[in-house]
Amino acid sequence: MKMSEWKKMERKILSKRAKKGMRKRAKMLKWGNPTPPLGYSLSKAGWLIINAEEAEVVREVFDNYLYFKSMSKTAQALNLMGFKTKYSGKWSAGAVRDTIMNKIYIGQFRYAGVSKHLEALRIVSDETFKRANEIRQDNYRKMGWRFQSRKK
Repeated sequence: MKMSEWKKMERKILSKRAKKGMRKRAKMLKWGNPTPPLGYSLSKAGWLIINAEEAEVVREVFDNYLYFKSMSKTAQALNLMGFKTKYSGKWSAGAVRDTIMNKIYIGQFRYAGVSKHLEALRIVSDETFKRANEIRQDNYRKMGWRFQSRKK
């Protein structure tokens, strides 16, 4: 067996082991990333728990997005109010999008192929989540229509 074939096989074995470990953690409902999403902290055992201070920021994101109906305007407002993201600190349209699309905020745990509703992880109501994502989809459709018309 050539060295390159050996390395390829070894990578495949390591990948399978890593996926198996991720799935095992997920089945125990443990978060697989050292940095949890905004609004959560990790317990010593690796479970997500709501971080009350950050959960307020998540609610502000949704409330502002429902008010402004614009990711960029929401990001500007959050930055002006002094709210910080978990990673970079500064809000952007992309960070707003990622937040309003993340189903963890309605208690939907998804990791490594495991999906389970955990009411204890809920930060926003189903109605708020649904309205925010309807606005996002409407904005996308409008923007997509504009881009299509420019191509002609």
